[in-house]
Amino acid sequence: MLVITRSAKILALKLTIFIIVASGLLWSADYYARTRNIDVIESGAFLSSATSTQEMAAQTMAGIEAVNSPDLSLALASSSDLHDQSLTAPILMYHYISAPTAITSLPGLYLDPVIFESQLQEIVKGGYETVFMSRLAVEIRNGADLKNKAITLTFDDGYEDFYLNAYPLLKKYNLKGTLYIIVNALDKPGYITSEQLKEMAVSGHVEIGSHTYNHPDLRTKDKAAQYYEIKGSKDTLEDILQKPVLTFAYPYGYHNDMTLKITAEAGYLGAISVIPGTKHEADNPWLITRLRPGNRSGEEFAKWLNFGK
Repeated sequence: MLVITRSAKILALKLTIFIIVASGLLWSADYYARTRNIDVIESGAFLSSATSTQEMAAQTMAGIEAVNSPDLSLALASSSDLHDQSLTAPILMYHYISAPTAITSLPGLYLDPVIFESQLQEIVKGGYETVFMSRLAVEIRNGADLKNKAITLTFDDGYEDFYLNAYPLLKKYNLKGTLYIIVNALDKPGYITSEQLKEMAVSGHVEIGSHTYNHPDLRTKDKAAQYYEIKGSKDTLEDILQKPVLTFAYPYGYHNDMTLKITAEAGYLGAISVIPGTKHEADNPWLITRLRPGNRSGEEFAKWLNFGK
């Protein structure tokens, strides 16, 4: 059995905190440069005497607070011993929030809005707190359970029915969800528009994550193509939203070692998979597990959710 000394744990903690802060600084530098036509060097940093490291750090924390709440910035500043800890919380995975069409070959990706509303009602009744995926990713990295019963709702792909059906229900029940966007699908038929995206991103009910540019099987792509899909999509969404995009969802759940490395280097706090589970290890925020709620509703859904937790 591998024994990890206290000094090794402390070193790992310091490295983790450094990576999180450095990722934020790189986002601030990169975003500042791209919006002001400043040349950016390959590392993502830029040379400017007008912007100090302290100022970039302040910009980063301000952006994080704008996405979620002060809770996230406090969590980033109070990381604890990571590598022998885990967090247990259900993360639910949704795609279409509409009745399946007659011609679809994937009816399991559809959920009738009536059933979806029933699930939200049970979440409220059960006393759960819906939290954005970025906040949960920070808590996973901390390895400490949230004080309240936490649950995260995730929606893949960015279909138009999210805006039409899911978003109004999130507002109705004062809940939160994280929406993963295929960037090149924006403004296409059947998908949400850029204006709808910006509206939801400032609502307090919806957080935006990246789901790549084109939803490819990343295992089949070389390093440059994976970097484009993972980091490039993040940059584009940040340009649209003018705030950091902090989490990533793997298309189809497919990934390889290169995918995980690029995702970590791109500045995300965490990435979600399609691996089933509710226990999330502090030292592996790049393969966060999720659950498929399916068509369960009412008491059946409540029992399943409590059992899964």
